[in-house]
Amino acid sequence: MNSKDIRIFVHYKGELTPVLLQRDLNQIQLIEKCLEEFNLVDNPNNYECSLDVKLQTKQCVIKNSNFLLDNDVLYLVLKKQSRGTREKSSTSEKEIFEITYEKEVQKEVMIEDLYKGDEILSNEVLSEHADFEERESPDSLEEVNSETPGTFSDDNSTNCEEDLGAKEVKVEITSIINDTFKDRDELREKLISWAASEKMDLNFRTQERINVDGTKISKLQCSKNEKLNCPFYLKYKFQPQEKTYKLEKYWDIHNHELNIFHSSEAITQEILDKIIFLKNSCKDYGELTKLINKQFKLNFHRKTIYYQIMKLKTKENGTLSEDSSKLIELLKEDSNRRNSHFDVQFENQIFKGFSFMTQRMISVVKHFYDVLIIDTTHGTNRFNLPLLDIAAINNFGKTITCFIGLLPDQKYESFVWALQNFKNQVNLCPTVIFSDEEEALRKGNLVFSYILMSMIAINKVFPRTTNFICSWHVQQNLKKKFAFLNRSQENHKKILYSSIISLPYQNYKENFLDLYKQISTSEHINDDLKTYLRKRYDNRKFWVKAFMKDIFCGGICTTSRIESKHKIFKKYLNSSARLCELFKVFRDLEKSEIQTFQNEIEKRFTKKGEKMKDNDLIKSLKESYSDYIVTRLKDNLFQALNYKTEKKNQNSW
Repeated sequence: MNSKDIRIFVHYKGELTPVLLQRDLNQIQLIEKCLEEFNLVDNPNNYECSLDVKLQTKQCVIKNSNFLLDNDVLYLVLKKQSRGTREKSSTSEKEIFEITYEKEVQKEVMIEDLYKGDEILSNEVLSEHADFEERESPDSLEEVNSETPGTFSDDNSTNCEEDLGAKEVKVEITSIINDTFKDRDELREKLISWAASEKMDLNFRTQERINVDGTKISKLQCSKNEKLNCPFYLKYKFQPQEKTYKLEKYWDIHNHELNIFHSSEAITQEILDKIIFLKNSCKDYGELTKLINKQFKLNFHRKTIYYQIMKLKTKENGTLSEDSSKLIELLKEDSNRRNSHFDVQFENQIFKGFSFMTQRMISVVKHFYDVLIIDTTHGTNRFNLPLLDIAAINNFGKTITCFIGLLPDQKYESFVWALQNFKNQVNLCPTVIFSDEEEALRKGNLVFSYILMSMIAINKVFPRTTNFICSWHVQQNLKKKFAFLNRSQENHKKILYSSIISLPYQNYKENFLDLYKQISTSEHINDDLKTYLRKRYDNRKFWVKAFMKDIFCGGICTTSRIESKHKIFKKYLNSSARLCELFKVFRDLEKSEIQTFQNEIEKRFTKKGEKMKDNDLIKSLKESYSDYIVTRLKDNLFQALNYKTEKKNQNSW
């Protein structure tokens, strides 16, 4: 493809065909090129007088291909002719075409339709469903489209016969034909809900007509009445004596196909309760939509379910503008209830971040402060604030969160602020802190790395703490640097690659030193990569497993424990989540951690109880006492084992 060429799409009879055009094509050449792509004419020059190229959105003529951009769409359609022209044309005359242009924005919808697989939607359907949640309420439509009472007529159904290709669709209304309604609000609510279940939309198009005798007339019409002149309507009459609305006249036929999907009006309270119950257990909105459709035998679009969840979130958490203030309210509420600690950072009265620790977290750190893991993750809130997480390993070998915070950014000052808040609460200096390592972000000739900022901040706040680097992240960087060796067809280069990426996980110092010596003298590595390895070698005690053994590190050499916790976070959070949602998800996960801890304790006692069955004392007791008494004695015996015995003096305990 030449850099001067333009790649466009030509749409004809449902097919979208890519066409490569040159610059500076005139109008006739442009038409010829498009017709030749579909083999419509043997000699396109014969159509010079009957074809033109129109810019559909601006109603102007495209003079040459310079008006087009890459990925624009041209539509090849039958050109309209006047009645006199059609009478003069012969039956052997070939089809006459015109080419109309559509902007790239409209084209994107079409491209999406063509490659959507099982969910192919027409442009018309997409346009109808793109704004169905933003339609005006019937009351507002009445005020805008107020008409005189005489504008409605039962004869308007005959107008649809003039529409070419109109399809008649009959709707079964026997379920509502005998229903009565006490007021207009109830009438609107029930009928719009019924219409939604039938995959159509009804609206009041006028204000209610009140007659001299006190009767009232309300008429609901199909939402496509103005666009397609659809004849469907339901006319209800209010009788003062009966004080109810009852169906008086109707036309139950549409002149168009009904909606593919059910609208939000079809969502009942039962469906809404099910959405609330399932929304946190489904991996995405598509899965939730499938479950709802299957259970209630309806056909909602996933956008409809998505909008319902957004409404529920707004109702529960407030509007987006109230997000930070709502979070602060939740933090204060938790502080009053559990005596937790939090700190909020503002800049020019704008929320920038927060840190949070409960008394349980503080207790965990004070008991298990030897080894801590620190890491940040993204994509957990709509402000894209990095989430800082600090975790410890308890006596059951489980990973326990002991600090969370949202940072304004990943600069040195932000890490210092968060770590200082953590230190102020625990008043301890950890023995080891594990952090990960990511590829540096380059800016000009300087190299910046958020992990470098975090390491400097750790050394600033905890100067006596050893900061180990995750071996797995180091290995990933080595894989990127030396990937060319693995792509080689030579076996000895592949062996060299395997040796390099195994450096972080060497269990013995001698093996590491011998392996590094072999790698550093290899002729298959250039000087720049050898310099890179030499710098790594100088800091080997921070990332090689063999050198980590000099200090107690809980049997770990990676940050995979905290990465797993972040994966759980992101199961419930995404880049559009609100701040208060993030905090609520954390509290739920904290409850799960506590429950897991309690289960571990019960599991240990159960195992001890099983071992006690073989105890000689228990066996002898069973000969004299019932199982109930023996069980109670076993419980007391467990408690007795927890007592601490001390020698008071030489002859007594």
